[in-house]
Amino acid sequence: TARTLEEAQDMFTSIASQDPDGRLKWEVDFPEDNSQFVPFPGTEIRMEESEVSYRFFRKSQKKNITLHDRSHHPLKTKVEVPHNFYRTVEMSSSSPSLKEESFTVVDHLLKCNGYTSPLTFKDTYWD
Repeated sequence: TARTLEEAQDMFTSIASQDPDGRLKWEVDFPEDNSQFVPFPGTEIRMEESEVSYRFFRKSQKKNITLHDRSHHPLKTKVEVPHNFYRTVEMSSSSPSLKEESFTVVDHLLKCNGYTSPLTFKDTYWD
């Protein structure tokens, strides 16, 4: 486990050197301070002393695109898209405040894609 930025960079350099063909490309984000989150697939993680916080993460895009509500997909698929987003937020948030932040991100994404009432939708279709 790397405890400093230098140790982490050395670790990634060591891993990358194991690829003799140079096919592996590494892009690693290191926080500038302990209050910043570091992105991982589907989540962001922040370590403050001995406490780990995490929340839902979706890489920023120019357009917030996901399956549109008016698409020609079956209704079941269009119901499952928001359901899966909300389930992912539920599982990938370490505290109620981070969960609410994550729900806000998902609500905005769904509104941009034609879902008229994401908050009601969340409450209605949650298991």
